[in-house]
Amino acid sequence: MMTHRHVVLPRAINLGNLNKVPMPALRERLTERGFGQVRTLLQSGNIVLDSDEPDGERVAALVRAVMVDAFGVDVPCVVRSPDKIRAVLALNPLGAVATDLSRYLVTFLTAQPSAEAIERLLATDRLPEAFTIDGREAYIWAPDGVATLKLTNTVLERKLGVTGTARNWRTVTAIAALL
Repeated sequence: MMTHRHVVLPRAINLGNLNKVPMPALRERLTERGFGQVRTLLQSGNIVLDSDEPDGERVAALVRAVMVDAFGVDVPCVVRSPDKIRAVLALNPLGAVATDLSRYLVTFLTAQPSAEAIERLLATDRLPEAFTIDGREAYIWAPDGVATLKLTNTVLERKLGVTGTARNWRTVTAIAALL
């Protein structure tokens, strides 16, 4: 059977005391559930794993179920293929202005937002200095830091009508290195 590599990005785990998921235990539980080559990056739950399952959405649902069963943490999980992670890095739409990789965010969305939803978002006064959406990714440049952003993940999700989880450019680059 062919093995498929997936990048699974849980939303909002290990943020302060919120949604505690120990990475060594998560790797162990995912391996027990039949996933191969399970690797995590940082404490925010960036997971790279192999599965016989080609459907990334099914893999994300399985990872979510493992987190619920093992840790009592139920958070959305966004999934991308290795090729998509590499394509995000190659596109780099704000690279000309984003000079601090920790303040350059990619929000990975569960679905492509509608044109109407994007128009609603673009009409808001919460947009940062540089922002764009390409397919299922939103790119945000936060020169004054993420904490000062008016375009929070909650606002982004509400305006677009889809779930998303953000990673800074440095983390996306580090994920790609695991592929």
